[in-house]
Parts: sequence; structure tokens; C-alpha cells
Amino acid sequence: MRGGGLNLVESKIHRLVKYYKRVGKLPQDFAYTPEAFSMLA
Repeated sequence: MRGGGLNLVESKIHRLVKYYKRVGKLPQDFAYTPEAFSMLA
């Protein structure tokens, strides 16, 4: 079970990804995966 704080962070990440795709800063096929970013934390 994931904590509530993590859900808030992931929600924010998804909103930012959507925004940056729209303004052209991220490629349209970019997909956020928690597993890929877990190594960065």
C-alpha cells in the first residue's frame, strides 16, 4: 500500500508531464513510470 504523500507527488508529476508535452518540452511518447524514477531518489 502506498502512502498518501506519494500519491500527491505522482499526481503532480502527471500534471506536469501533461503540461510539458503540450508546450513541447517533452516528446509526446514520454511516459512517467515510478520504477524508472525510483533510482533517482
